[in-house]
Amino acid sequence: MVIYVSILVFFIARADSSRILVTSGLEDGQGDGHKSEIINLESVDASCQDWADFPKNLVGATGALLKGYPVICGGNIWFEDPDSKGTHPGMISDECYEMNENEVVLFGKMMVNRTNAASTVINDAFNHQTLWITGGNDDYDPQMSRLSSTEYITRYGESIQGPELPVDMSHHSLVQINSTVSLLIGGITSSDLNSRKTYYFDHIKEQFLQGPQLNIGRYYHASSIITDQITDEKYVVVSGGENGNEYPDYILDSTEILINNEWRFGNLF
Repeated sequence: MVIYVSILVFFIARADSSRILVTSGLEDGQGDGHKSEIINLESVDASCQDWADFPKNLVGATGALLKGYPVICGGNIWFEDPDSKGTHPGMISDECYEMNENEVVLFGKMMVNRTNAASTVINDAFNHQTLWITGGNDDYDPQMSRLSSTEYITRYGESIQGPELPVDMSHHSLVQINSTVSLLIGGITSSDLNSRKTYYFDHIKEQFLQGPQLNIGRYYHASSIITDQITDEKYVVVSGGENGNEYPDYILDSTEILINNEWRFGNLF
């Protein structure tokens, strides 16, 4: 398996309950976004299985499972520099690709070029799966190009304008709480390099509501829903990321769990 420098540079999509797809990102500080691999969680000794190579050298993409297949959108397309014999960031993509173990095909295009966005799958008014893509950057400079726009990618690859975010944001995370509510978490905004703020979004009312603040502001973090094996309750978990202002060691090893609308620290990793 390729060793990546950190979680901030690759996109992870769940292929099923026991496998994780890892694709795009940086290897040892250089772009190796063509590589795609499957990690089998059922066997710690199993070697990673290669999937179809991604057609672009990509960093900062977003996506999720749509119609049972990973759909990956946007990102920063890195290019090879023959003079320095390395790779460097280039243009921001507006393309979405659908992939499986054999091939990667163009699925559609976003309305806006985006990198460092966050996304989740929701059901639309007709109960059809739709990819909701939020925020991000439309330029390589993350301090000057944050977006407050969102859009929906339909199951046919069409893009539809979504609601405006309460603030511009990038490097945040997004989880689906239930069938009607999503939660945007942290990231970089125009007023905060490492935001502690969270926002609930009600997809029926199309309304944002500010949620509880994280204990530690963070960006480049990961978030997901976990299920308590004893009580069967579901919890939002945030882990890792960076904090550039408050901590000398800005690479975070902490986790936070949302319990009764309050963030509580979990185990370090």
